[in-house]
Amino acid sequence: MKLLWLPSWYPNKTDPFAGDFIQRHARAVAAYQPVQVIFIVKDEKCVNRVHIEQTATGNLHETIAYYRPLKTHIAPVDKLISFLQYRLTARKLVTTYIKENGKPALAHVHVALWAGITALWLKRRYRIPYLVTEHWTGYDKSSEDNVYTRDFFFRRCIRKVLQNAEMLLPVSNHLGKLITGSFANIPFRVVPNVVDTSRFTFNPPAVQPPVYRFIHVSALNYQKNPEAILRVFAKLISRITNTELVMVGPATPQLVLLAEQLKIESRIRWTSAIAYEAVALEDQQASSMVMFSRYENLPCAILEGLCCGLPVIATRTGGIPEIINDSNGLLVESGNEKELLEAMLFMIEKDQQYDRNLISKKASAQFSYAVAGKQLEDIYQNLLRDST
Repeated sequence: MKLLWLPSWYPNKTDPFAGDFIQRHARAVAAYQPVQVIFIVKDEKCVNRVHIEQTATGNLHETIAYYRPLKTHIAPVDKLISFLQYRLTARKLVTTYIKENGKPALAHVHVALWAGITALWLKRRYRIPYLVTEHWTGYDKSSEDNVYTRDFFFRRCIRKVLQNAEMLLPVSNHLGKLITGSFANIPFRVVPNVVDTSRFTFNPPAVQPPVYRFIHVSALNYQKNPEAILRVFAKLISRITNTELVMVGPATPQLVLLAEQLKIESRIRWTSAIAYEAVALEDQQASSMVMFSRYENLPCAILEGLCCGLPVIATRTGGIPEIINDSNGLLVESGNEKELLEAMLFMIEKDQQYDRNLISKKASAQFSYAVAGKQLEDIYQNLLRDST
């Protein structure tokens, strides 16, 4: 089976963390069969009009095309030109791939726009069916950036991409219901985000840390509400001093200043943005994870923490309630800082009630490469069998 993956987000030299969870999905499938990824990204610093980089690791073949957007300095015109450049570059790359390798059996879109426009064209021109995995939180109206605040053209395109897909593969049941309830009446099956369990695994430190260590892993942006975590942590250490907080992510000067104003800077360790494998080491040294998102889908950080055996405090948003329960953590209401404080106090006081080894085993059985890869492989085979 030839598989063509068309992601809208993917790690690249302009943003090495963009869509890294999609790349992990690709690696999971590549354990079972060859996968060709074609990804197009705008690069203001691109020397040539288009620059193409290709890599191959086992069954995973990645083609990334960087294009330099043409400028008129008229914003609406530049936006249209950039879209046309994207579309032209994508079609050329896909056409070249088909000429050299034959038609793929399936195309798999990750995040409907803008890669789904290419898949829609493939279906119309070559009759190649496609399915869509969706990761974007923007189908939730509470999201800061959501589909309902985008322009008509965006909404029309996303609806066409979804309506013409053979199947939707949301990473949570919550997301699947949001999409099929508003955009496309198509069958969906949940395929969650995946975790590299060779790195994120239960490996407790030989010597337990002298303090109870909370860890938070995110982009530290509005969605993740890190300011509230700092405020609650300040109240926590006024009652229980034997604790600390590790903040993994690109902290802003404003966030660091807030910690100083709250007089908790000595109890916080900022790591900045660190490599994937380094996050695993931080998780393995922590006591539990705390997330306080305003809105969510299915955060990879939570899945990774669970695979390391961490009990997780998280908000009752998006797909989080589908994976967090009394055996592996606590759910709190988004924005309720009093409830978050109570949960953090409970986590410290009832530390021994959590079986961290069991938390890790259950999470690994759900989110490992092997499980996700086999799940997608079965979906591909069933879809092709049903279409013949």
